[in-house]
Amino acid sequence: MTRAEFACIRQACGLSQDDLALEFGLSPEAVQEIERGADDEDVKALHALAMERVSLQCAASKENPTMAAASVRSDALDLAWMIRG
Repeated sequence: MTRAEFACIRQACGLSQDDLALEFGLSPEAVQEIERGADDEDVKALHALAMERVSLQCAASKENPTMAAASVRSDALDLAWMIRG
C-alpha cells in the first residue's frame, strides 16, 4: 500500500490524522510521518495491515463494500458469501 493509498483510505473513511492516531494507538505525528514522503512509496507492512482493518470496519459500518481497501475487498466479499451460505 502506498502512502497516497493510505491517506486516501483514511480520508474516505472520514478520519482525521488525529482520529487514526487514536485508532492505531500512535501519536498524530506518527500518522503524519506515515503519510509524509513520496506518494508512490510504500508504507510499512504493519501500517498497511492496520489500515486494511480500519477500511473493513469503515466499509461494514457504512454498508459500502467498496470502501474496503482493494487489497482485502475480494477476500472480505468471499467471506461474506460463505457466512450467508
